[in-house]
Amino acid sequence: MKAVNVRGTQTVVDACVAAGVWALVHTSTIDVLCGGGDVHLATEQTPYPPRFLDAYGRTKAESERRVRAATNLHSVILRFAAMYGEGDPYKVPAMLAEARAGRLLFRIGNGRSHMQPVYVGNAAHVTLLAVDRLLANDPAVV
Repeated sequence: MKAVNVRGTQTVVDACVAAGVWALVHTSTIDVLCGGGDVHLATEQTPYPPRFLDAYGRTKAESERRVRAATNLHSVILRFAAMYGEGDPYKVPAMLAEARAGRLLFRIGNGRSHMQPVYVGNAAHVTLLAVDRLLANDPAVV
């Protein structure tokens, strides 16, 4: 995960700077905020937790830090939840199999947590919208 999420992101950032690319949309995850207890009404200023639930959240947080540190680059960081879509051989089929077998019994927090899985087509759409606003130098996005 470190090779892809951290070093891979740094390679992309370095390549953008070297090529004179000034805008970057970085795909991240809500996992970067998980680990320090409940997360309520998170914003861009919500700090990272003191420790993360797993290596994925930790390495994605480090990748975000690399993007933010690139002073010559205007960036947008999108934090998606779990994604699903056509051709996914893992998440949706596994969840359906567990539900059919009566074994999909889990609860997040006290049972009132809100976590919306994201359809991959919608994630792609919002990424393109972020690119448009970033290239327009929209101060609400940059």
